[in-house]
Amino acid sequence: TITTCNGGNTIAGVQKWEYEVDFTLPVRCADWIFSIDDCCFNSAITTATGPVNLYLEARLNNLLNDNSSPRFTNDPVVFVCQNNDFHYNNGMLDEDGDSLVYSLTTPLYAANQNISYLPGYNATQPLTSSPGITFNDFSGDLFIHPVATEVGILSYLIIDYRNGELMGSVMRNTSIYTIP
Repeated sequence: TITTCNGGNTIAGVQKWEYEVDFTLPVRCADWIFSIDDCCFNSAITTATGPVNLYLEARLNNLLNDNSSPRFTNDPVVFVCQNNDFHYNNGMLDEDGDSLVYSLTTPLYAANQNISYLPGYNATQPLTSSPGITFNDFSGDLFIHPVATEVGILSYLIIDYRNGELMGSVMRNTSIYTIP
């Protein structure tokens, strides 16, 4: 099948790139920031505008203990049928057994630089849904009942605690395609 990834223009295609690196930190510190600033963001987004750069960051506090970031087990590109209920969860796993707190946040195109949503959309309502989108900050569960054909962006912030101590955080952007 010819998708948008290989020259087509009717069937959405997705390219998946995975990066991994092992890095030994030189010292212990309470406020490490790991970030990526890369071109290019999903140009199919219809509910937001702004620079096409993609910026994500993870934070780490290894002052008292070692810590691994929570891991996402579900792909960050989702296809949803219009006029149907849809439930989504990132499938977070934390190998350290830490407590996780989920939130939706505005996507970034550079450090501390938010993308702009078009009027009527925002970080917690990035698509047209009736009823409105609901999000559970304890489980990370998202509910959508899309009523329009759109491509939206959700940005998740997952904060990691161990015994009440902030251990770090990680961000993730998810593209959601609502299709007839």
